Amino acid sequence: MPRALRRLSASVAAVALALGGVALGAAPAQAADYVPSGTWTMPTNVTWGTQVQISSSFTSMLALLPGASGLTFKSTQWIRVSDGAVLSNDQWYTTTIDDIGTDLYGVQRVMVSGGPHDGQIATLTSNWSHVSARQFTQPTLAAPGEAVAGGMLTVSGTGWGATPTGYDWEWRRVADNALVGSGSGAVVGGYQITSADVSAGSVFYAVVTAHLAGYLDATWSTSFSQTAHLGSFANVTAVPTVSGAGRLGTSFSAGYDASGVTPAPTSVTIQWRTTDGMIVGTGATFAPTSALLGQPLYATALLERDDYQDYVTLGSAYTATVALADQTPGAAPVVTGRNALGGVLTASVDTSAWSPVPDSFTYQWFLEDGTPIAGADQATLAMTDDLVGEVVYVAATAHAVDHHDYVIASAPTGKIAKPTVAASVTSVQAGDTVTVQAWGLLLDEEYTVELHSTPVVLGTATSDAAGTVSQTFRIPASTPAGAHTVVLLRDGVQVAEIAITVTAQPALAATGADAGVLPLGLALFVLGLLLTVVSRRVASRRSSTS
Repeated sequence: MPRALRRLSASVAAVALALGGVALGAAPAQAADYVPSGTWTMPTNVTWGTQVQISSSFTSMLALLPGASGLTFKSTQWIRVSDGAVLSNDQWYTTTIDDIGTDLYGVQRVMVSGGPHDGQIATLTSNWSHVSARQFTQPTLAAPGEAVAGGMLTVSGTGWGATPTGYDWEWRRVADNALVGSGSGAVVGGYQITSADVSAGSVFYAVVTAHLAGYLDATWSTSFSQTAHLGSFANVTAVPTVSGAGRLGTSFSAGYDASGVTPAPTSVTIQWRTTDGMIVGTGATFAPTSALLGQPLYATALLERDDYQDYVTLGSAYTATVALADQTPGAAPVVTGRNALGGVLTASVDTSAWSPVPDSFTYQWFLEDGTPIAGADQATLAMTDDLVGEVVYVAATAHAVDHHDYVIASAPTGKIAKPTVAASVTSVQAGDTVTVQAWGLLLDEEYTVELHSTPVVLGTATSDAAGTVSQTFRIPASTPAGAHTVVLLRDGVQVAEIAITVTAQPALAATGADAGVLPLGLALFVLGLLLTVVSRRVASRRSSTS
């Protein structure tokens, strides 16, 4: 049916109702004797909850009554177009949620004043007014929340104009607009950031559709979230505590109290650093090496937890300066050997009680008054003439890796003695023998006996367990008469001497024979004569007896 015909039909129905009705606050209505053409003006579209009223249309009603100077309201009806239902008989009507999507109009019976229809009852009909749902005002939406792995993004918004009773929502990733979460409910659900989101550095936003009875659904998007990132520890105020002497061979120790850190770290690693910040070790203990000698260290703590930024604390106080360790000494050096000229003293150290066992020793020999013996820097000391009568000792310096050197001295030796030598005679004839005696010698050592000045070896002799020698040697017959020296040597080194005088042999008759041979021949001749005389006397006595 055309809209004009529908309006006319409605107007006729309204008039019929009005004629059979009763005017507001008046006697029973009279038959309408005037129905002007046209409609008085109503808003063509209203939202539910809007109050429509006659007074706001007075002027447009009066315009329908040519020549009329006024009108008096008699009755009012508000009628729904679809079924003709009378919604109200009051001069005003407030639309409801149930009216949404329907059309309504007003019918007003009035008494005309003035003009050609003065005193007549006129029935005036309005145009149709469509009732619509309300609309939300555009809110300001955001996606707050800590965009850390495990954190929750939420939606906050103000300015809807009315409080929605339900929502549909979608969370989408900005980079590719991919849907990452959705739902419906009385509140907008959040989105929990994942480790993968953090790795990708993703940014998100939410699309929210609001619902409320009597309101058109409205859809808006939030602003972008933070970029997904690792979380950060909070309340990190403590620093590591350190202890230890700093000696090589020992360890520093460190601890860290993480009780106030939020959230609690799942791993705490101590880092040992040099003064320039370089990490030289990790762990609760650290044994410094010789490369760190002379340096103090400090410790930091590395705090770790899945989906959180690693956190390195401020440094501890400095440790003790790294220094060499001290050795614990054992036995002192022991000097062995007979302290006699020509001998050798030997130093040795029993290291069984040393800690640690030294890697090596160096030596220095000293006189009893502490004067170092020049060149005597080995474990052995040869006893030379310049040491005769001296008392000596040795200082051994122990060397061990990562430890201070340790110097320890032996007990002093007895005086270094010079052997004494004597001859059985002070004067000997060339070709005769002389007995040489010596004491204060090294034990069981071979010595050489020479006749000087022009050295002539007389022979060798071996000292006994008492360090003495007593042996006879022949002076060569060719030895020139005069002052000579009997010299005792060990390994070519003179250790003792004694002066002796060699006399010449008696001269023989002019035989030209060797002076060294004549005395022996003469002796043999005399012995032969004696034997002849004795044999003759024995024979003579035997003859007389017989």
